[in-house]
Amino acid sequence: MLLLVFFVNKTLTKIINAQLNAIKAGKLEEAYYAYTSSQFQKNVSLEEFKHFVQQYPALSKNKKAHFTSWKIENNRGYVKGTLTGEDGSTLPIEYRMVKESGQWKILSIKTEEGGIVSSRKSEGKKGSTIGDWKTFSDPSLGYRIQYPADWIWKKDSETTIIFSGEEGTDAYYSTVTIQNLASTKMGGVYQSVDEVVKRIQDQLSQAENSTVTSSEKIDFQAEGGETVEGKMFLTQYKMQGEDFKQLVIVVPRADGKIFYTFTYTSPVDQYDKFYKNADAMFKTWEILPANAGGTEEKSKTSNADSSLPVELSLVKKQDVIDDYDKPYSVTLKLTNKGSETINAQRFLPFDKSWNKDDIYFFSFCCQRPNGESSCWTTADRGAKCSATRGYNAAKFDSFESIPTGKEGQVTFHFCGSAFSELLLNQGKIVPTIQPPKTLTCQISLYHRGTSAEGDKLIGQTQPFGLDFGFNLD
Repeated sequence: MLLLVFFVNKTLTKIINAQLNAIKAGKLEEAYYAYTSSQFQKNVSLEEFKHFVQQYPALSKNKKAHFTSWKIENNRGYVKGTLTGEDGSTLPIEYRMVKESGQWKILSIKTEEGGIVSSRKSEGKKGSTIGDWKTFSDPSLGYRIQYPADWIWKKDSETTIIFSGEEGTDAYYSTVTIQNLASTKMGGVYQSVDEVVKRIQDQLSQAENSTVTSSEKIDFQAEGGETVEGKMFLTQYKMQGEDFKQLVIVVPRADGKIFYTFTYTSPVDQYDKFYKNADAMFKTWEILPANAGGTEEKSKTSNADSSLPVELSLVKKQDVIDDYDKPYSVTLKLTNKGSETINAQRFLPFDKSWNKDDIYFFSFCCQRPNGESSCWTTADRGAKCSATRGYNAAKFDSFESIPTGKEGQVTFHFCGSAFSELLLNQGKIVPTIQPPKTLTCQISLYHRGTSAEGDKLIGQTQPFGLDFGFNLD
């Protein structure tokens, strides 16, 4: 038995030590391609691997590796230990291994620093997992985060990303949601973390059987390694007959321009099961510096694609929307400052333009005072409304084309009911906030080249207000 244990240890740690030697010698390409698995390389780019290594002196300039446990189970290897750097720093670490073509390769590397529980204080860098997890990174949102390889993400709005298991799995109903909320410095409505927390708790208190714990202060490592003070709390509530548990964390950027909410929501009976995923995600969450594009104030001119700059400005809007059953309109002016003609006939629902032709589409997003937001696009299939020929935002009066240097206009026709979930309680014609109340809205224009390309923001209005009132006679 001792001989077998020694053999397992030697077999697995040989690959790890070889990679550590390559990293220490500055041979990061060799460390990546020679010792990591194909799945690792599929999930993690070489640049992401380099970034990960450079975060930890005990890894990048390793002096000693001491492994305390190892095992092989179902063709997977597991090794835990501590790395010591030349500067004396230590790093608890865990490797997962897999056999490929008869050779052991590294499937994932996980550090074990930081945490989401107890004092919530950041001791150095927060923990990270790399390999069998994927990385989400969006400089326009100002952060990167790792998430389980068998999970997916979707963009719920301009400022909201939702992570969960795939549909049909238990994890589909356990979600991690990150939302950006603009501070008053960015034209938003929030001045402090306390104000964000209060408004979220006020909203949650309206749910059935809602209980909310008092807020707890946390220390969070923001951009540039600066420590900022955030808050967290737990809540439980009932929705559609099912009990849910939710962890809410609110943290500011160090520059004070954005407040982030990190929310883990799950049915009560599986909260503990998937909490470890939320915990690990929080440990890898990294706020990017302002020069990465995450917090720079957006101008009316696009900064996402210099070949297609478009200036959007608000021409006309109804001052007060006083009946949520009636339609209303918003008109924009578009100035084409690029080198290509913008063709309005390309503003089509995605299911009718899934080909190699370029398409352009609008997104209309509004946020209520407590931070909840909703977005609609010109391709949406929303609530029925005769004023918009059946869709919330799909009907719009536009132009045939806008040549370079010319202007055009587009008018959106909405139903007031498009915003009912923002202002009403469970669909009843009873406002949860007394009218009139201003929603902070923004309209964006996107360009999509081919179906394989991502959407590029090419124009965006400054935030503007819509006063939503009610005629309940």
